[in-house]
Amino acid sequence: MNMMKKNLSFGVIGLIVLATLTVLFSAAPVEAHPPSSVSIEYDMEEELLTVDVTHSVGDPQTHFIYNVVVEVDGDVVIDENYNSQPDETIFQYTYELSVEEGSTIVTTAYCNQQGSGSDTIQVEEEVEDDDTPGFLFPLLGSGTAFALILYKKKR
Repeated sequence: MNMMKKNLSFGVIGLIVLATLTVLFSAAPVEAHPPSSVSIEYDMEEELLTVDVTHSVGDPQTHFIYNVVVEVDGDVVIDENYNSQPDETIFQYTYELSVEEGSTIVTTAYCNQQGSGSDTIQVEEEVEDDDTPGFLFPLLGSGTAFALILYKKKR
């Protein structure tokens, strides 16, 4: 009977060790993740699309953004593959792209291990900003009127 208790103790200890190892190995951190941010800007004058990607990785040679797809109004116009990413955290790709005002650009960056991120913009022509702020005209007008009133009172 003493031998049976000993075998049972080893069996229980073995199960506890096995359960502990299972929990430890299943709780190992998973490094695969999609990009945390994809942001795009389009310059109509230069006809350039700039794609900013945030994808933090330990080794950009083994875990990286492997594909960037650009769609204009639903049509794939750029489908670029990569073998690594240029930085461990934040990087930028630039593409020559000619689109018309009002077009919708959707850009998606795909991780080689898991997931993707995307951004969408509608192209609008940049409006030239006048060097004179809009509030300056009413200010000048009211200042001139005030000066005329003071001038007439002094006469």
